Amino acid sequence: MSGQLSQLPFFRTQTSPALKPICWIHRPRKLPHHFYPQMSLEANPQKLLLEAKAYSSLFHHECGMLEAYPERLTRMQAEIERTGTYWHTYEELAYGAKIAWRNNTRCIGRLHWKSLAVRDMRHLETAEEIFTALVEHLRLATNGGKIRSMITIFAPAVPELPGIR
Repeated sequence: MSGQLSQLPFFRTQTSPALKPICWIHRPRKLPHHFYPQMSLEANPQKLLLEAKAYSSLFHHECGMLEAYPERLTRMQAEIERTGTYWHTYEELAYGAKIAWRNNTRCIGRLHWKSLAVRDMRHLETAEEIFTALVEHLRLATNGGKIRSMITIFAPAVPELPGIR
């Protein structure tokens, strides 16, 4: 398994710029059908499932949640079979952002990866909502002059559909 992990884009520690998205992200509410596009990447569902299993295994192992892994794996498999993709939970998303920072060898501030504040804004749908979230991000991150490590994550663009403008 560790040989497989070192070959995944989110696990590289040498020259990888950041966590590369390998799948769509889970939203806590029910989404319209167009938010579940077929994979536009050349990856097939089996390859996606392999990458998802490796990432989920790493997540559950490092977070000490091994008992939840089988149930999560079952849900991921069902979602991939149904939609051709899957969406991360908030915990998986936050962990991935922190690990991407931890594994980025070029970043001098990566020693503070555990303190990264992750804001999940994947539920926003309009340009106005995103603008408001960006202004709030700047306010929170600058923290009155005491800079705070923070990332705000928005929903990914949906292939073959116009993005938010």
